[in-house]
Amino acid sequence: MPIPSFLHAPIVAAAALLALPVAGYAGHAGAPATARSADAFEIRSGVTGRDYLVSIARPRLPAPATGYPVLYVPADDAAFRDLAGAVHGGGKPVLVVGIGYPQGVDPGKAGRLDLTPSVSVEPPKDSGTGGAEDFLDVIERQLKPEIAGRFQIDREKQTLFGRSCAGLFALYALVNAPASFDTFVAVNPAIAFENRFLAEPQLRGRLGPKLQATQATPRVLLITDARTSTPPCESRPADTREFHEFLQSLAGISSEFVGLAGTATEWASPVIRHALGTGLARPQPAAKLAPPGAPGGIAVPTADEYRAMNAEQRYALRLRVRSLPKDQREVWTQQFNTSLSAGLTYRQHRRFYEERVAMDQLHGTRSPDD
Repeated sequence: MPIPSFLHAPIVAAAALLALPVAGYAGHAGAPATARSADAFEIRSGVTGRDYLVSIARPRLPAPATGYPVLYVPADDAAFRDLAGAVHGGGKPVLVVGIGYPQGVDPGKAGRLDLTPSVSVEPPKDSGTGGAEDFLDVIERQLKPEIAGRFQIDREKQTLFGRSCAGLFALYALVNAPASFDTFVAVNPAIAFENRFLAEPQLRGRLGPKLQATQATPRVLLITDARTSTPPCESRPADTREFHEFLQSLAGISSEFVGLAGTATEWASPVIRHALGTGLARPQPAAKLAPPGAPGGIAVPTADEYRAMNAEQRYALRLRVRSLPKDQREVWTQQFNTSLSAGLTYRQHRRFYEERVAMDQLHGTRSPDD
């Protein structure tokens, strides 16, 4: 399907565990043996309908006055153990949160679904991919409030970490919700997924307007090493470097690229440095996004205003815009795309595109720009 031109269940009681297997997408089940202290509990998501095993590695150090920085590690128990060990071995006051799956759940299958985006609103049922936006919703609306309720945390220092497909997820979260985390870290991100879908202007082009609208100033760390990868989580260093160069072209965001020659966990040190924000300058916010105008005398709606309309009202608006002279219509459409990109996730934007196609089919009409 083409990419559009625009587009709890109750918490189970926590237990102080060091022997509890943590199932993750990397497939290395086992206890977070290097962690000084770990809590584990399960949550059930009303969004995905699935259970998640949350493991928390707590440092021995008391929380700083501002609270613990938090490092979220989705679907990768091996990285969770490595980062917990590096944090605690180095005496760093960072809370490491692993998001895995309970015993009996296939971590590879569950991880592929949770960590990958979908080009269309409804991915093919047999694809086993396409759940990234729902998974991000679980983290944002359910897990992060739960962690904040259990621990004294620094809400200004929250990092999303991911390798491979989880690295793809971290960058997809950045593009759709740059204000959701202070720092995004991707090691060998699977940018090659779905023919480099993440690199498409229709997807990553929404990041600039979001930075302007939210005034978020995220930091990004992109790392490659010598590990090999296979589909659907294929990673190519050239893709990662190109994505870094794209991020450098934007205002309101900082990006660092690190290329490693080996396969050891050399990435742990720069990851922890970014999670702590040690010695890192905060980017200046991008210029504030100007309110949409009214080219041709037709007001460009904000994302919230457009969502508040029903399908027939949105269709009627499109018909009015299509009647404008070409030059005015192009200006209106450009402002409209920016407005929706600033306020919607990719899937929300895509849903309106698919609605547009369906309404044109229903009424026997088409856009003059198609």
